[in-house]
Amino acid sequence: MTRQEFKSILEASGSKFVSVKFAKKDGSERTLLTNPRQVLETLGTGKSSDKVVTIVDTKIGQWRSIRPESILSVKAGGQEIL
Repeated sequence: MTRQEFKSILEASGSKFVSVKFAKKDGSERTLLTNPRQVLETLGTGKSSDKVVTIVDTKIGQWRSIRPESILSVKAGGQEIL
């Protein structure tokens, strides 16, 4: 999946929750839930890469950066998209 494809899925979901399962850098898997319309304050001075998509994990209220090529599955609006 490309960065643009994933961003399109997020935009199309509106304010519906999106579940994303992806492989972390160390090879373990993580599933998170995000609301694409949720906006939290960003702190710090770090810069995000154009190789990742940064979203909020709503269960823990923290930002997460995901490499689109590591995405294993995406569910939005109750339907599995990938």
